[in-house]
Amino acid sequence: MTAQICEEFLYQEQAYVLIDVSNRIDDALFDPAASGLSPYPSTMACWRGYKAVFSVVEGKLVLDKLHINLRRLVDGKSKSQKGLPINGVNPISTAIGNGRLDMLFNNHYEDLALPITYNGGLLLGQDWIPGRDGYYPFWRYETVLELIFEEGVFQAYFDRSQDLADFQVQYKAWRAGKREEMPDRTQVREIMNRSFAFTYKY
Repeated sequence: MTAQICEEFLYQEQAYVLIDVSNRIDDALFDPAASGLSPYPSTMACWRGYKAVFSVVEGKLVLDKLHINLRRLVDGKSKSQKGLPINGVNPISTAIGNGRLDMLFNNHYEDLALPITYNGGLLLGQDWIPGRDGYYPFWRYETVLELIFEEGVFQAYFDRSQDLADFQVQYKAWRAGKREEMPDRTQVREIMNRSFAFTYKY
């Protein structure tokens, strides 16, 4: 499986990977279709066709940025399409300060401040521990935060990194060739139940 481009989260002026959410609707925090957009995959590394960046602004969960690939058929040929305004913001064709995004997406929305009404927890990660597949579970990160929201309003923050420290040691040993060290699914579930306020995928 090709590793997928992750959604991001800006929290306290730091960038994190959005690892998972506890309460998904259509498997995403943001649905482009609700804004009249139909993303088109531009690479095997992003089948959903877009990358969302979320943040907490004045205590509320918002969609901060959106990088999305939009296409339309003209005389049987696929052409680049300009997106509709979102929350009063028109897209631009160039991502500010990131040429790599320009190669993957043709519409870039900045400073959206679009409120996201969400109930549940979010897992954020930093310092990814490399692997050989396209899966990014919580144990692949040195730093793991859990943020709690109610109707999109920020409620609480927990640093879960220390809770997962022993698991990180086991995983690194497994990566080094000690196959007996990796916890099984039952142990992973126990770690999740003990460490997190909500249930997440693994």
